[in-house]
Amino acid sequence: MLRSILYGSIISSVALSVSFAENITINTAFGEAIVPQNPETIVVYDLLSLDTLDALGVELKGRPANTYVDYIDNFVEDPIAIGSSSEPNYEALIKMEPDLFVIGGGSSKLMEPLSDIAPTIDMFVRGEDHVDQMLARVDDFGDITGTENNAAELIAEFGVKMEEAKTAVAGKGTTLILLTNGGKVSAFGNDSRFGWLYTDVGLLEAAENIDAKNHGESVSFEFIAETNPDYILVVDRSAAIGREAEAAAATLDNALVAQTKAAQNKNIIYLSPAPAYVAGGGYQGMMIMLDEIIKGFSG
Repeated sequence: MLRSILYGSIISSVALSVSFAENITINTAFGEAIVPQNPETIVVYDLLSLDTLDALGVELKGRPANTYVDYIDNFVEDPIAIGSSSEPNYEALIKMEPDLFVIGGGSSKLMEPLSDIAPTIDMFVRGEDHVDQMLARVDDFGDITGTENNAAELIAEFGVKMEEAKTAVAGKGTTLILLTNGGKVSAFGNDSRFGWLYTDVGLLEAAENIDAKNHGESVSFEFIAETNPDYILVVDRSAAIGREAEAAAATLDNALVAQTKAAQNKNIIYLSPAPAYVAGGGYQGMMIMLDEIIKGFSG
């Protein structure tokens, strides 16, 4: 009952302002959507979109409970706490009178309730065509927020960085991408969330046919030793989400991993956890990953 009352209060106040806004058509994770252009108040629960909007310089009035990455700072002074994707702060939303909601990933479940309040778009970046999807989000967010010039510059800079990364990894042998999680290890292939590093950057898979599960395919240390990659990229999931657990370096500190070519040649690269895992579909998260790959493969 309370939620219905809150929805009604928001709808009545938001509908009037939205009706006078000029609308544009953009592409979302689920096809085209019509949204207001230059919305005064955008509420964002998708962390990838937060990353990209921050890169564009779009200032937000509301801040979610946890952004995980420390470089996102495009909030007004004393931003309103909008809660989390699992528990939105509806009282705060009433005061904000949002013109547009942006969701994705873990917050995708909010599509139905938030759509009753204001236009809601899912801008998550999923799996296939990862790079093209991310760049499309940059372009669309630029159109929505009037930052088209910034978007064009970001897209051009990303293209340059991609070429640098391709050059850095060319001819360097095979790579295995691993995710550690409190002592457990999983691997990722070319059709996974990290698949763009193979398909777009040009890393060569050390192991093929890895299941494209969200948290990777569980693997053993024996598997890592038998695969014997020239390079290993590591993402520490526990560190990415702020959970206390065995560190990735400790997990991989054993005799089996030590015998791989990657370990013997000091080619185990630990990617910054939160940018890679939490913001790996956001503009800045992907740029950080490319920088670290360029550095790791150029050493």
